[in-house]
Amino acid sequence: GVKAAVRDDVASHFVTSFYAAAFTPGTTIGEAALVARRTALRAGDLSALAFTVFANPRARLVTT
Repeated sequence: GVKAAVRDDVASHFVTSFYAAAFTPGTTIGEAALVARRTALRAGDLSALAFTVFANPRARLVTT
């Protein structure tokens, strides 16, 4: 979730980065969130840092 207004393109960039990392085998949700935040910082848009990931940071996504 996000607690502030974030442009659609910024939100899309953050979410795309997050899920690309989260679905990488062995990556935790916390690590994926960190990847997405670092990607946002490199892009120069700090509003993406407003995102909060509500999950156990050690959890992993599993595909079946």
